[in-house]
Amino acid sequence: IFPVISIIASLPISLAGAGLREGSALVLLAFYSIPGADAVSGSLLTLGVYTSWALVGLALWRLEASRHASSQILKENPSVSIVIPVLNEAGQIHPLADHLQKVAAGAEWILADGGSTDKSLNIMRQHGFKIVQSQPGRGIQMHAGAAVAKGDIILFLHADTRLPGDGLDAMLRCLRDPSVVGGGFWKRFDQRHWLMTGSRLRCLPRIFIRRFVFGDQGLFVRRQALKSIGGVPEVPLMEEFELCRKLRQRGRMALADATVTTSSRKFLENGVLNTYWLMARIQLRYWLGDSPTSLAKCYHKKPGTD
Repeated sequence: IFPVISIIASLPISLAGAGLREGSALVLLAFYSIPGADAVSGSLLTLGVYTSWALVGLALWRLEASRHASSQILKENPSVSIVIPVLNEAGQIHPLADHLQKVAAGAEWILADGGSTDKSLNIMRQHGFKIVQSQPGRGIQMHAGAAVAKGDIILFLHADTRLPGDGLDAMLRCLRDPSVVGGGFWKRFDQRHWLMTGSRLRCLPRIFIRRFVFGDQGLFVRRQALKSIGGVPEVPLMEEFELCRKLRQRGRMALADATVTTSSRKFLENGVLNTYWLMARIQLRYWLGDSPTSLAKCYHKKPGTD
């Protein structure tokens, strides 16, 4: 009966349900031989429920209002820096430069090298990349690259991930919402495998339920927001988890309306099931509290070794 009373009291023909609430309680509860005084008293329970939810709504509204007030409004033509951590990726530099020339010619390109011993550095210089060197470790390299970036928006990109033609525009449209501090793109793999089907759809629950994006989705962030949290966490593994966790304290994470294509080479080289199993174990141990350093040792351990 009380849900029915609530529905009747919600009709827009009275002031906050006054009269309708009590009247409907008298009529409906009379069928169950409830005295009129008790029926009216009981109907006020619905008023208490409404009031409680109104207070919850007010608190959420004030929280969102404060986030909007403190967030940065994106200027008309924001600059973009693309930071790419690399380590012995000589074979990827030429195609990466050609790709960026097509889709992000106006952006600042920064390669964060973790101590490559192949020809990567020489090839980087041929294409005019800004080069910053650091200790190996994706989080450490991303931190070093972001520290020299000049753009209003910083996009962290893997060397084997490719942006769509409208990728940067989609990213900027996403950041027009002042409550959004960062996010990523939808993702698909460059080679099809039935065990990897649905990679694009899995981006949705990842952002809405777990509120983070993987590094191979392309991870973008406002430079001021990144600066406010002390930059990219300098960890050897799980850097995107740590970064997203800190960014969520500053605002929302969101998906841009564009899809990147990332390489499936590691899945195919190491085995799709083995790779998924490794990723699942690493993530579970992370959520259970293992440090990124110990997880990095597990991640980089060769199969068949202790």
